[in-house]
Amino acid sequence: MKILTGTLVMASVLTLAGCGAYNEPVSNATRNAAIGAAVGALAGKNTGDKSDERALKAAAIGTAAGYIYGSEVDKRNERRRRGY
Repeated sequence: MKILTGTLVMASVLTLAGCGAYNEPVSNATRNAAIGAAVGALAGKNTGDKSDERALKAAAIGTAAGYIYGSEVDKRNERRRRGY
């Protein structure tokens, strides 16, 4: 169980580190989805019964929430860029 959690955390960290390697800007939706997954996994693992299933569910919820929020930020920025 600890291996699965460690793998999730490392995958999240590598995803976030990889975002900084691109010369092109990464969308807010992508960045926030990765951050949401990492935060969700850590929160899910460190609360309640500390099960891996709970961490996976929390990571999925965090990914969705981060993506939705980042997508809205991208839309707002695009509207500002276009001037309306």
